[in-house]
Amino acid sequence: MARSLTVADEASVAQLETSLLVEGMYRRYGVDFRGFEPVALERRIDAFVAHAGVDSISALQGRVLYDVGFARETMRHLSQGASGFFTGPQCFMAMRCAALPVLRSASWPVVWLAECADPGLVLQLAVMLEEEGLLGKTQLFVTSANDDVLGEVAALAVTGASMLERDERHLKGGGRHSLLAYCERVGEHYKLRADLRQNIVWGQYDLASDASFNEFHLIVCQRPLKDFDVPLQWRALGLFSESLCNFGILQVEPPSDLLGTEFAKDFSCVLGEQGVYRRLP
Repeated sequence: MARSLTVADEASVAQLETSLLVEGMYRRYGVDFRGFEPVALERRIDAFVAHAGVDSISALQGRVLYDVGFARETMRHLSQGASGFFTGPQCFMAMRCAALPVLRSASWPVVWLAECADPGLVLQLAVMLEEEGLLGKTQLFVTSANDDVLGEVAALAVTGASMLERDERHLKGGGRHSLLAYCERVGEHYKLRADLRQNIVWGQYDLASDASFNEFHLIVCQRPLKDFDVPLQWRALGLFSESLCNFGILQVEPPSDLLGTEFAKDFSCVLGEQGVYRRLP
């Protein structure tokens, strides 16, 4: 006699559907979401199921496997992990205090914005470096695991309403001039001036599978580490540790409990509330 379906069973089915979808995307397209924190990933998938108007995660999987364009849209949605943490003035004030001395001490500073999904973050960091006389000699790498997200960020376009909000936070965070002074108006958007983009390198990079590719003086990871499961958090922190020079600065969204345990030998806490850590030699 068949037993009745319970709420627990429905949750188990949703977990199974999510697992099959993630595995299918990896086998079909090589895009790996298997190391993402399951509950957060399920919420993101549920939101996209509603947005796409499909009946279930299984129905979503069917379309993803056979419709490449739809698959790209799905993966772009799941890849977007920008939080509001890096838009706050305290975040940039902390970055100025901790990172600028390190960058000034280097002949050719190298900065990495990992898992970046916000063009405004790139714009504001570039402006900060320009105001400090560092942008012209700094190599700025901006990466995302998803090419479509990276393309949107690389446009460096911020809406007018968003720019006004960012400009206020920029000045509160230690900015010397309005962000508008460093941008040009293009339609309804503001874009970073072309002469300020010359040292920005854009690249697809996956924290789940790729190796360290340079030595950096500052690494900022925009995606919250809590989006990843513990093994992938360890892997990301290991990559950051391997990629930072001695006394280089790492900034991630707090709380980052792992930095106080597994990686205590690699990092010292500089400003815990602002997620700023220094790489120990």
